[in-house]
Amino acid sequence: MIKQQGMGMLGVFMILVLVVAGAIISMKAIPAYLEYFAIKSAFAAIKSEAKNGSVKEIKDKFNARAVIDDFKSITANDLEISKEGGVVVVSASYQKVVPLFANVSLLLDFEATTQE
Repeated sequence: MIKQQGMGMLGVFMILVLVVAGAIISMKAIPAYLEYFAIKSAFAAIKSEAKNGSVKEIKDKFNARAVIDDFKSITANDLEISKEGGVVVVSASYQKVVPLFANVSLLLDFEATTQE
């Protein structure tokens, strides 16, 4: 008697469902992460350009970067600006809700700071 080898149709279907679900989640979440990296890039530019700038200068520089890099998740009013040890520290934390399908969404928490 010969033993069967290989995967059944149900196994192939389950793997296909997992691959498609992973692809959908990835395609929906990647733009949110790209925006996060643009915000971190803006923070790095602010850190190098406005080391001892005023709050208004920092917010103006952030708004200029937001227009250039086209991110809308946070504005200059959402920034937390403080001074630690004579160094200006700019930070922000925000959430991004990414709708996946029907009533299922993905909630992403982001936090960026110039202290890194």
